[in-house]
Amino acid sequence: MDGECKKVVPCCWLTYDFCYDGIRHKGRVKLDESTSGVRMLYDDHAIEVTWVKRIRHKGKYVELSIVVNDDAYDANEGKVVASAWVCVYSLRKVGRRVLLSQLEPERWSYTDEQNASNDVSKETFYEIGE
Repeated sequence: MDGECKKVVPCCWLTYDFCYDGIRHKGRVKLDESTSGVRMLYDDHAIEVTWVKRIRHKGKYVELSIVVNDDAYDANEGKVVASAWVCVYSLRKVGRRVLLSQLEPERWSYTDEQNASNDVSKETFYEIGE
């Protein structure tokens, strides 16, 4: 097997940077269900996919999410349709998800290695009319 190249499968990435409760959370996560702490959720009509990354934080947990169009009949398939978003929940409330805070990361970007036209960042996501 020496000298053989491994086949690289294109994937999608979410890069993020935000502060919460005095701690900076910064990183890059592969949007794949085999990635630790990442899960994929479909909406009721299976036309959008929400990727969620869970991060532990001082007796709480932070969920970082981004929503991508998954409608095969839409020309915008694979494009981000909702900004990256952070929700903070208490870990101490057993059986209940108590929302403590929510915010948009200071910086975020979405990279699609298979189709670069889907790449977007916080700055470009909010550009109007261009």
